[in-house]
This record gives sequence, structure tokens and C-alpha cells, in this order.
Amino acid sequence: MDFKHRRGNYLIIFEKVIELPILILGALASIILVKNFDAQAVMPLVFILFSPISRLISYLFTFYTLEEDHLLVESGVFTKQRVEIPFSTITTVDLSQNILFQLFKVYKIKVDNASQTNDTANKSNIVLTLKIDQAIQFKEVLTKGKNTQEIREQEAETDAIKAMPQDFVKLGLLQSKWVYFLSIIAVAGPFLGIVAPKLENIFQDMLIGGLIAAAIILGYVLSVALSLGKSVLTYYNFKVWATDDTVKIKYGLLNKKSFSLQKSKINGIIFKQSLLMRLCGFYTAEVIVIGYGDADKEGETERAIIFPIATLERLKKIVDRLLPEYSVEYTLCHPDRGAVRYFFVNPGFISALITVAISVMVSIAVGQPLIAAAATVLLILAVIDVLLRFKNSGISVGNKNVVLSAGGFSRWMAFIKTGSIESVTSKGSMFKRERGYVSISLGYVAPARAARLTSYNLPADQFEQLQSVLKY
Repeated sequence: MDFKHRRGNYLIIFEKVIELPILILGALASIILVKNFDAQAVMPLVFILFSPISRLISYLFTFYTLEEDHLLVESGVFTKQRVEIPFSTITTVDLSQNILFQLFKVYKIKVDNASQTNDTANKSNIVLTLKIDQAIQFKEVLTKGKNTQEIREQEAETDAIKAMPQDFVKLGLLQSKWVYFLSIIAVAGPFLGIVAPKLENIFQDMLIGGLIAAAIILGYVLSVALSLGKSVLTYYNFKVWATDDTVKIKYGLLNKKSFSLQKSKINGIIFKQSLLMRLCGFYTAEVIVIGYGDADKEGETERAIIFPIATLERLKKIVDRLLPEYSVEYTLCHPDRGAVRYFFVNPGFISALITVAISVMVSIAVGQPLIAAAATVLLILAVIDVLLRFKNSGISVGNKNVVLSAGGFSRWMAFIKTGSIESVTSKGSMFKRERGYVSISLGYVAPARAARLTSYNLPADQFEQLQSVLKY
């Protein structure tokens, strides 16, 4: 592929489609204000144009070149920067399309390598746009060198593992909805604050309470609907398959995503459960690899999903098919009952105790027993969370993989390659160590946000066993 000193497609300037109507509205507002000769009239337009203008400058002064064994990036207006990224260090090459890119048949390409874990991340985070054919060739060169025909044959996708429509429904129903619910309450709260006093003069207090309860139920129903909608839009047509040396993932409706993950760069797998998912026996599976699930330079985040939702048995089959080197057969070593007391010594539970104490005093002072009742519910939830953390904490040490488990209402289990572990830490007070308990942390090759995992109050001999299998 002849790709020398090129910018890519100009549509990268308008990557965030949502900015287009805002730009138009901002321009109209500025025109209206200018008629009144307001000195601040152009400020809304300047503010709105800042993001696309900055991307325009970046586009005009950034050039890409594909050499025989590395990618060359040259950028900068006054201070020139030259970055060379060897193909051998590249961990992921991602293709994605928002609505605008789909209309113009353009792919956004995001290239990540191992330096994403350190301070050079911003320098080596490569994002450009190309026409579809060029983007596919560009990706093939980065991932497989010149042997592009072999990749096309392997990417037939005929044997891909696919998520079914019912999987999206399960994910929407069972994943955590607190973000959606709190957002709806935040929007509806001021409105209820205005309406409630007016209704209070018409209806009895009991009816007002019923209306508030109905509003909470409606808010939850809307949060479920939003969760379902997002699951369908995000993971529509989800498919994952493996070649000899890569795992390939595609999904998305309005914003299409395509990822190629080199197996040698995948350092672990994480199974996650919300409380509802745990009650129903489902997990979400994510992979640990630089470049997939990171925050990119535009501030967006992407969960490193390898399969959206499945039972444990189904996930074991999927992992065995895609990444057979990861054994998800394990026996966790959990803390014994003597360690329960140490789980209560955590900031969350202590904060709940303080809140309950203050709430009870306020309740007595103002004569409102409902405040004390709400505080009691909070304390009960805090106790349940502590007990779940005790139950979920665990470790399994093997020669190839280490399994770490933790969490309260939301639980996770991480399967980490022993060869990817960079550091291990045991932490515990003198009294805790005397009784044979320590908290174990693993530092390993992963995106910065997830490069350290901790399981609490485990038997101290597990740390010694962990040290014996590590390969530094």
C-alpha cells in the first residue's frame, strides 16, 4: 500500500456529529445578537467553534506514512513532532463509523500500542479517517504486513460467535441503571419541586406521597427503557471470532465498531456482574488489552467487551474457543470467617455508620421518624455490602494464570497471565498479619485505569504461593 505523507480524510474535523446542529444554532444566535451590536454576540459562536477549529489545525498539520516495518506520524505547527511506531508493538487497530462516516463511506482508524500505559500515550495514540477500502488496507498492513489476501480469507466471519436479540434485552434489563435513574431524577427534581407545593393545596398528603412514589416508579421504568435502548444501539449485530493470532470484534448500529486484538497482547479476561446479573446467573466478559477499553484523546470511553452477556458455562465455551490459553476452570480460596471483622473496617461502612448516627439525632430533634427509618435502611444495605465483599473476595493461583475476585453488590473475577504480572503487593496491619490475613494487589500490563486489582483479607499463605509462580 502506497501511503506516504498523507493526512487522511477531512471528515475527522466533524467527527462529533452532535456538534453540527449546535454550530448552526450558535451561528443563528450570534447573528441575532450582532444586530443589536452586542460586543458579546460572537462569544457563543467562538466557544462552539473551538473544538472543530482545533481538530482542523490538527488535521492540517498531521501527516502519516506507512514504512516497511513501522508507522511514521509527523505533527505540529511551530514545534514539530515525529513519532515512529513499530508494527510489532501495535496492540489494537480499531475501525469505527458514526452516522456521518457511514453516509460518506469513511472509517475512523484508532491505533494503540504498549506505550498507552505510560506518559507517552498521547504521543502514540493515532486517530485518522480514510475511505473504507483504504482503511481496510491500512489496517491489514499494520496487523499482518503485506499478506493481505490471507487476512481477507480469514475474515469471512462465517464462524463468528454472535449475540442474539434476547441477549441485548437481558443486558438492558440486568445491567446497572443507577446512572440513568439518577439522571432522570436530576432532570425531574426541579419540576417536581415547582409542582408539588401547588398540588399540596389541592390533594391530601397521602395522595402527594402516592404521586411521588409513582414518579419514582416512572423514573425507574424510563431508566430501564434507556438502558434497553442503549444496549441495542451499542451492541447491535455483535460478533466475535478468532484467527490464528487475532481476536476480531464487530458491533454497533449508529456507531459501528471494529476491533482487531492480537492474542499475544491480551493479558487477561474479566467477568463482571451487577447485582441483578448475579441473581439471574449472567456475566459480562471483558478483555484486558492496551487500546481496547481505554479513554481516547477525545475523552470517550469504550468498555473492552468480548461478549455482552452470557451464563458462566456459555462464557467458558466462548473463552475456550477464542482464547484457549486461558483456563476458566478454577477453585477460589476465600477468607475464612475470622476475616469478616476486617471487612467492616472500610470507608464505606464507617461513613454509613456516621450518617446513621447523625440521621438518628436529627430525627429525634425534629420529630421525624422517617429520617431514622431511611438511615436504618442505609445501614442494612451497608452491612449487606460488607458481607458480599467477604463472600466475593478470593484468589486462585496457577502456573499460567492467576484468578482474583472481589466486589460487593457488583462483582468481578479477573483471569491474569502470570507472565503479565509486573508487581504483587500484600497489605495488612500488624494485628491482621498475626492472624494470617493480607490484602493482595496485582500490578500488570493493562490500561492505566485497570492496571491494578485488589482482593481483600485473604489468607497470607496465598501471597507466598503467588510469589512462587511468578515469572519476573
